[in-house]
This record gives sequence, structure tokens and C-alpha cells, in this order.
Amino acid sequence: MEATTVNANETQTPKVLNKLGTASYGLVAIGSFLPAITIKMWGVSESITGLDVYGFTIVLLMIVGSASCALGLPKIVAKGIGAVSLAYLYYHLFQAIGDLNEMAQMMGGRRGGELGQIIELALQSANIGIVALLLGFISLNIFMFVGYKLHPRFEALDVILKHYSSKASEKAVEKSTQIKKATEEKASAVKQKANQVQKEQIDKGE
Repeated sequence: MEATTVNANETQTPKVLNKLGTASYGLVAIGSFLPAITIKMWGVSESITGLDVYGFTIVLLMIVGSASCALGLPKIVAKGIGAVSLAYLYYHLFQAIGDLNEMAQMMGGRRGGELGQIIELALQSANIGIVALLLGFISLNIFMFVGYKLHPRFEALDVILKHYSSKASEKAVEKSTQIKKATEEKASAVKQKANQVQKEQIDKGE
């Protein structure tokens, strides 16, 4: 009787859970293989993909993240991958803005490159891949702040992961407190030593 109930519950569960997360990761993964920017300079044209910029590691994370969302794996897995991926993508985004700024200067822009010049250059260089990457990037940011559906079969795993992540967090806080205390004690000892040396110098002077 219990087996029938479990099967019925699994049948009622959608095949793709967390559609926003699945689509977000998927868009970034697909967009990584498409030409994102086409640079035309001195008569030479060259296309650059997201894969050329940040390598296959981020694509692998996107594939795993998309599968995690679709299957309804524990939130700590699906959104944890999202947090790591976004940090990595933001890093490369700021690098890309810096590169566009340099290109704007090379093409006659004023030093320091205004935002308008950077946007204009980005629009001139944009290709189909950048659209998929931007849509995926924006929706992935949104996904991090919306609700998450956990598949019933992963409830036990979710409890275990939460337990160990809580333990790890407690240990990190404890270690941080110990380091802070040791640093303060060391600083206090150095200060006392400095005061002692200063006092000895004053005594010798007298």
C-alpha cells in the first residue's frame, strides 16, 4: 500500500522542477558555445565565444546546475552552484568591461572611456551568443532569490547536507573567532613589548 502511495506521488511530480533555474543554467551553457562578440579591427574579423573567455569549467557547472534544478536536488547543491558560477561570471564581466574600455581608447575614445562609448562598442561587437548569455545571467540572478522545489526522493539527502553545512559553518565561525583572539593577543603582546622598550629607553636617558 505504501509503495503505491510513493509511486502516485512521484507520478504527480513534474518531470522538470525549478524551470527558471533549469532554463537559466541552460541558456548560459548554450550561449557559451555561440559567438558572443565579433571584433573587427584593421580589416580583420574575429569571433569570441564565452568558452574562450572563461573556459569549460563554467560550462560544466552550468550543465550540472541545470540537471540539479530539473531533478529537484537539494537547494544547497543547485543554488550553491549558482553562487559559485555567478561570482566567477561577475569577475569575467568586469574584466570584459575593462577590455572594452581599452578598445574604446585604442579606437580614438577619450582616456578613461565613458560608459556610453563602452556600451556603443559592445553593441557594435555583439553577436547571438551574448544575447543568450545575458538572458541566462540575468535569470540566474533572479533564480537565486526565488523559491525552490525539492523532489521528495531527495528530502533525506537535503537534511543530511543541511546538517553538515551547519556544522561546517559553526566550525568556520569558531576558527575565525580563534584566529581573531590569537591576533588580538599577539598585538597586545607586541604593544606591551614596545611600551617596555620605550620605558627602558626613557630610563636610560634619565
